[in-house]
Parts: sequence; structure tokens; C-alpha cells
Amino acid sequence: MTDLPPEAVSDGGDIVAAMFPGLGPETGRKIARAVLEAAQSRIAAAAVEHADTDTGLAAILADVWACTRVWEAWQFGTMTEDDFVPAAETDIAGDLIVWRDAAVAAERERLYAELGNDHYVIFTEDRWTIEHSVECRLSGHMHKCAYHEAIRGMVTAGYGPEAEGRWRITAISSGGYPPILERATSGGDPA
Repeated sequence: MTDLPPEAVSDGGDIVAAMFPGLGPETGRKIARAVLEAAQSRIAAAAVEHADTDTGLAAILADVWACTRVWEAWQFGTMTEDDFVPAAETDIAGDLIVWRDAAVAAERERLYAELGNDHYVIFTEDRWTIEHSVECRLSGHMHKCAYHEAIRGMVTAGYGPEAEGRWRITAISSGGYPPILERATSGGDPA
């Protein structure tokens, strides 16, 4: 397992501490590290499984023959061995990989829709933290997140008590900031 970026653990700890103020920042960082390590191992396992699937598919297709004629030709009794080729020599493997990747992408989108894939910022009296999207958290690149940088750029000028609370980040400019925020309820839906 690769080392976790310290910023990811720190940001994750801030999120946990903001969600459960009684825990404190150190406990928040410990919880964040455990969650990130678990996610990182799942992502690594999925990558290995994905590669194994491509290799396994090629091995399976090595024993499969593909018909080069339309199936209706069976009824005329005109098919011979010459009408079949090893499936590995056809586009079948590529088609199956495309179909698999499309199914994975559809499942990813379903999960994003079910779990939400928005970024939020939580402002307290003297601190702020980013609640990263599902995609951002699973990528392991929260410390490089453009939303995080946009908020960091915004808060360097400070913020007043009217900003306290949880906000959904609806957009950021190509330059990174200022972000467009929409006040959110604790459940994540706009207020």
C-alpha cells in the first residue's frame, strides 16, 4: 500500500472532527487514516481484479471459436470448419471489454447518483473543511482537489459569521476561485 498524502489525512481528520466535534482533531485524523487506508486497499484490489479480468477473458477466449457466418446458415447445412475462427482473433474480446467498461461506468454513475457526488464546505467560527465528493474520496487525490484549492483561495481574505454552516460548492471558475456556494441542510440537499 502506498503512503497516504498527509494533506488527505489532515483534510479527512478535519471533516471527521467537524462532523463529530467531541472527537477532537487527533482522533479525527486517526479515523480518517483508517478510512482512507481501507478505501485505498479496495481501489488497489479493484485495479488488480480489472487487469485479471482482461487476462482471464483472453484465456477463456483462447478455447472459444467464433462463427464468421450468419446463424441462419445452419438451417441450410452449408457450414463447415472453415466458417469458424478462434475468438481471440476476432473483435469479440474488445467488444466484451467495451461492454464491461460501459457497465462499470454505469454502475459508477449509479453510485454517484445514490450517494451524491457533490463537494461541500463547512465553515465554523475559526475553521473550515471540505467534504469531498465520492469520486474525489475514492480517487485518493483529495489533496490535489480543485474545489479544495478554490475554497482555500477564498478564505485567505477571511469570512464572517454569516458564512458559518454547510455549503454545497456548485461551481468553481477555471482559475479556481471564487467558488459558487449554495447553503445546504445537514442532509446535503440545498436549504
